[in-house]
Amino acid sequence: MITVQRRAAWIVLSLAFAACAPMDALDGDGGGDAARDGRTDASDRDERDARGERAEPADASEDSSAASDGGSIEDSALLVDVARVEDTAAIADSGALIDVAPDRTAPPSGPTLYAANQTHSPITESVQRSMRAIATRGGMDNTFAKVGDSQTVYESGFMVCFGGASVDLAGRDALAPTIAHFRAGRIAGVNPYERRPLSAVVGWSSGAPLAGSPSPLDQELAAAQPRFSLVMYGSNDSQVRNLPVYGENLWEIAERSIARGAIPVLTSAPPRGDSMIADQWIPWYAHVARAVAQAKQVPFVDLERVLRAAPSFGLSGDNLHLSRSPRGSCVFAASELRYGQNQRNLLTIEALDRARRSLAAGAPALDPPGASATGDGTLASPIAIATLPFADHRDTSRGGSMAFDRYSCSTANEGGREYLYRLDLRAPARIHALVLDRGTVDVDLHRLTGPSASMCAARDDRQLVADLPAGTHYFAVRARESTSSLCFARGDLSLDGPRGSEFDRPSTFDATAFAFVLSVVDDPGESLLREETKAKKNLVEYARRMKAEFFADLSAS
Repeated sequence: MITVQRRAAWIVLSLAFAACAPMDALDGDGGGDAARDGRTDASDRDERDARGERAEPADASEDSSAASDGGSIEDSALLVDVARVEDTAAIADSGALIDVAPDRTAPPSGPTLYAANQTHSPITESVQRSMRAIATRGGMDNTFAKVGDSQTVYESGFMVCFGGASVDLAGRDALAPTIAHFRAGRIAGVNPYERRPLSAVVGWSSGAPLAGSPSPLDQELAAAQPRFSLVMYGSNDSQVRNLPVYGENLWEIAERSIARGAIPVLTSAPPRGDSMIADQWIPWYAHVARAVAQAKQVPFVDLERVLRAAPSFGLSGDNLHLSRSPRGSCVFAASELRYGQNQRNLLTIEALDRARRSLAAGAPALDPPGASATGDGTLASPIAIATLPFADHRDTSRGGSMAFDRYSCSTANEGGREYLYRLDLRAPARIHALVLDRGTVDVDLHRLTGPSASMCAARDDRQLVADLPAGTHYFAVRARESTSSLCFARGDLSLDGPRGSEFDRPSTFDATAFAFVLSVVDDPGESLLREETKAKKNLVEYARRMKAEFFADLSAS
């Protein structure tokens, strides 16, 4: 058993989706129109500067509300259990925190759970069945659509190089048939690699491809008739910091793709080196993207996880966009995988290869049966949170129970059905629970010290944060008849530096961050800021590593 270095973890109890309705902003920041239409985005600032328009700071927040997409989606509950940003690497076996381990001998009876320590989500029988069912709805087997922002446009180098001869697989010859398979496809006369997609535009956030009638996404799906829909958003969404709208948008993108026979392949956004504020939100967005993919049992690629370990996070000189090797972004020698777009291209063609082979007639599932959630969410059989991180998808209109009408921590009549989750901790842990909902369904979150409504310790529309002792704890996700309400979440500042350590000197970002942290920690005067900064072990460690790497001549603090 691997020992987890940090005992703290975040749980995100997320996402109940139903018919569309306005959504309030996360943490008081906006995100509706701005997030859905993509009008104010970090990756767009260079273009707006060129046009003489005002560019917002990279970590600017917006003030708006979510626009209706005019669709109708099932009432679904999605549970996401997220490790803290600074715990991502250390929590590979965070089941060490859990008393009740999953039953590895029993055959899984539900959808496959997607672990947070995997770059490619598993393709089990459950996932294979889901993908094959989607493929029966239409689409051409040798085309795909690209859906994204400036990281995905033609000029970014995403997948374009596979359309020509500048490909160096560096020994990964097994990928060649899949590359050739899609190179033979045609969308308006060009192969899907070289197509300039209607659904990927500089400056877009996750809602932009859904805007209008027909929307850019609908137009691209109609033109490409794709078998796969390659989706990556989050870089721009992270500055708006509205997880509910982001989750809603990804869900809608997935729904529209599936309706046309296109299997969504969701990819987490890369880290952001230009804004500490935005970057601390990137893992949250990655976990939401993984949760949506798991709910639909479609492929997920964790690019963020891979690039966290890459020099400069695989970013270019602006610390925002993915870098590309001078030798080409389809060169996959080990020395070239430090470039972000090269890494993304490799992971994407691997995901397409895995999915394509899984769809072949008579092909077995690529991966063995994985873990699935146990329990039905009732008082008699709570859903067990057997590992951390954890995600679970439920429909509050079709399951759960109505054991509790009221909770002792609230006077509200909840009125709907609930799902009960059980968490058994071996050691104390800080738990951050966030419930997100969509549309006419209002899902509330309750923390219980026991399986009884009289044992309710806390309730909130969106999030609960608590330092829990070792022992058994319960969470109830309850739907009631209401409209949407306040959404917010909080993240701890985290730096994974030194960034740019492969160079002779630190980046401007690193030098600035290091100088700030050092000036606060070394300030001889007493202040709340100094004490709070010193208490952040990740910041102190970052400063220590920066000092050892670049500023060893400084006097000891």
